[in-house]
Amino acid sequence: MEIAILLIGDEVITGQIADSNGAFIARMLRESGFTVVEFRTVRDQVAEIERAVRELSSRVKVIISSGGLGPTSDDLTRDGITAALGVPLTLSESSLRNMEERYRARSLPLNRISERQCFFPEGSVIYPNPVGTADTFCAELPSGCFIFSLPGVPKELKTIFTDQVLPWLFTLAPEITPPIAHHLKCFGVSESHLGSVVESLALPKSIVIGYRPVTPELWLRLTEYSSNREGGSAVLRDAVARIRSAVGDEFFFSEDEKETLASSVGALLTARGATVAFAESCSGGRIADLIVSNAGASAYFKGSLVTYANDAKENFLGVSHEALERFGAVSPAVALQMAHGAKVRSNATLAVSVTGIAGPDGGSEEKPVGTVFFGITDGVTEVVVRKQFLRDRNTFRAFCAGTALDLVRRFILGFPLEFERR
Repeated sequence: MEIAILLIGDEVITGQIADSNGAFIARMLRESGFTVVEFRTVRDQVAEIERAVRELSSRVKVIISSGGLGPTSDDLTRDGITAALGVPLTLSESSLRNMEERYRARSLPLNRISERQCFFPEGSVIYPNPVGTADTFCAELPSGCFIFSLPGVPKELKTIFTDQVLPWLFTLAPEITPPIAHHLKCFGVSESHLGSVVESLALPKSIVIGYRPVTPELWLRLTEYSSNREGGSAVLRDAVARIRSAVGDEFFFSEDEKETLASSVGALLTARGATVAFAESCSGGRIADLIVSNAGASAYFKGSLVTYANDAKENFLGVSHEALERFGAVSPAVALQMAHGAKVRSNATLAVSVTGIAGPDGGSEEKPVGTVFFGITDGVTEVVVRKQFLRDRNTFRAFCAGTALDLVRRFILGFPLEFERR
């Protein structure tokens, strides 16, 4: 069943906001086995909305629109769709009652402008919005195409699409079988290298490969389109095993769609009852930010000391003035002292430091811009790893943070700490 996505809003078409709704809808549809054949974006103009709906409805079975259901004068999606349907807007008493109850619960008076959200194309099916004020609706166009209109607020759209639109689509097309998907999350592998390895494996044509760089991580999605669910699953498992073997297990940190490098490291530490602390210089707190973005991080994360200046390294981590003078802040000796200082002060199981030259200035022939040293110690073993990331300043920080987390993973699992990015 072919589907079109229609995004409505001046702020989207002028670039004032970056669209995330269309990408979400398209991804969910693809993963559910539906085919998106067109994306269109139009302004908040009745004539343009009407024209887009009429044109799309002649080519697809379903249109899913986003945006323009609010109460203000520029929210004209209802008017445009109504014009395409050739029917009037009518008041929904049930939507009005629901809206009155929402306002009453907040001790707010219902204003007349908000009542505009309770008008819908005559004959449409109305779906309550459980997380917002704008109810949604579905209507059938003269061509037999259905249009499902969703609000533009991402939280509202995601909830309604997942809970209401997808189940409705499956009733409309019960023959659709969702494909089977498997995810591989990598670190230390470039998209070009992974792509060349995967292509060399000549995987079955029923498997579609999708690459998603999430700097500095790389996420791979294998989708198996097969009517044979059991056999397809076996084919997919074999493909995953072949990819892991060809690339190397050490570069894969998860097969969970929702897991990131930071959350996977947290799970490893939690499973072992271990804790970690960091001493950050050039990463500037980026590591701590990634870790505490995950709920429950306090169980394994002791903290991170951001010691950017040399005197901060001395005062807060106990790095010797002599080492800083003799070797420089970006050196193996200072990286190790930073790691030891973080471990002693935090009493963590494991401590990792990062110190480097983010640029664009400050490099030398011996230590060019992009040079970074990582120190890692558990109080017995101590290792220094040198890397060079030729990236802009903030991408450099992202790679430093990712590498520090990956070193924790490798240390715990016994993978080599010294490795070349492929």
